Amino acid sequence: MNLTKLRARRHWYYPASHADMDRAESQLGYKLPRLLAVVYKFLGNGTVGADGTHESLQDLPILMPLEESVQLALSFAADPGLAGLFPFADFGCANWMCTKTGSDFVYRVSGEDVPFPIALDLEQWLVQFGEGWPSESHLRILCEAGHRDMARLMLTNGRLIERAKSLDRTNDDCDLNPHLQLTHIADQVVADVRSQGFSDSNREEVYLMWLTYEVFKAAPSPV
Repeated sequence: MNLTKLRARRHWYYPASHADMDRAESQLGYKLPRLLAVVYKFLGNGTVGADGTHESLQDLPILMPLEESVQLALSFAADPGLAGLFPFADFGCANWMCTKTGSDFVYRVSGEDVPFPIALDLEQWLVQFGEGWPSESHLRILCEAGHRDMARLMLTNGRLIERAKSLDRTNDDCDLNPHLQLTHIADQVVADVRSQGFSDSNREEVYLMWLTYEVFKAAPSPV
C-alpha cells in the first residue's frame, strides 16, 4: 500500500521506537501484524489533529497510541469472546477496530456485541482509512457479512456530515427558511444513500441522527 499517501492525509505522533514495540509485544504475549508494526514505527504512534492533541469527529476513526491499545487489549484478554483482539483504531462511543491473532481480518468491536469482520485484511482497512470513510469496499464488506443496517447508518452519517457543511447559516438572502433548509439537506442525504442501494433510507432517520449529533455536541464536558 502507499504509506506516503497515508502519511500525507493524517497528522501523526512521533513514531514508536523498537523498544516501544518490543515492550508492547512482551506485554501482549504475541507479535503485532507486520503492517501495523510498520505503521507504528515509520508513520507514527497514533494519529492526532492539527492542534496536536486529537482528531475531530469528522476525522474519525483515530489510530490509537500503542500504549493505549495495549492496555485495552489486556482488558479484552479477560473476556473469552475478545481474547486475542488488538484494538488499534477508535471510532468513539466504545467502537474499536481490531486485529486478531491467527486471523487476517480486521474486526469491529462495539460494547457487548460479538466482534464481526469489517475488512478482509489490515492493508484494505488502512487504504480506506487514508482515502475516506466509509469507502464503497467497506460498505460492501459490511453488507456481505450481514450487517446491512450498520452499513446504511455509516453511509448516512458520512453523507450527513458532508451535506451539513454546505448549510450556510449566515446567508440572510437564502430563499429557503431554516426548516426548509434542514428538510432540503435531509432529502439530499436520503437521495445519496438510496443511490447506493439502500432503498430503506428515510428522512426521519436522518433527522434523528442529526439531532443526536447536535445534542451531544452541545452537551457540557464531564467534570
